Amino acid sequence: MLKDRSNPWIIATFFLLAVSVISSGVSFYLYQRANAFETLYQHALDDLGRIGMKVDILFKFENGTKRWYNDTYVASGWTLLNLTISSANGHVEYSMMYGSAFVTAIFGVAGSGNEAWMWWKFNQGSGSWELGPVGAGQYVMRDGDIVAWYFEDISSFPPLPP
Repeated sequence: MLKDRSNPWIIATFFLLAVSVISSGVSFYLYQRANAFETLYQHALDDLGRIGMKVDILFKFENGTKRWYNDTYVASGWTLLNLTISSANGHVEYSMMYGSAFVTAIFGVAGSGNEAWMWWKFNQGSGSWELGPVGAGQYVMRDGDIVAWYFEDISSFPPLPP
């Protein structure tokens, strides 16, 4: 006599076996794709390193709040103004004076009276901050630069270093 093929346990077993095989195949495919994307990502980072550089930028507000953007990739030839606008998501106001940009507001915080945004560059050789030597639109970023925008009292010039 033939066995009854409509036994629910046999059907459930074949169903679970099929699901297991399909799940294993999908998992293997996703694992392979993840490895491929990781390789593409590493190649993209290598390419960025050849055409750009990493810099750090700090925004320090009057109330003491600090926003660091470390290891920020920038294109070769970018100025501090380009970096500032990019890091602040476009929330930067400036006016052109004496052939360069004078930053008047960052993240909606605008200078008034004796308060203004001043930029500083960290001198890694001396381990100290130096006031930016030129306007933000004239300073071309270099690999490894650490720069800071400080909202500070400028009633006495030069202001005290950070």
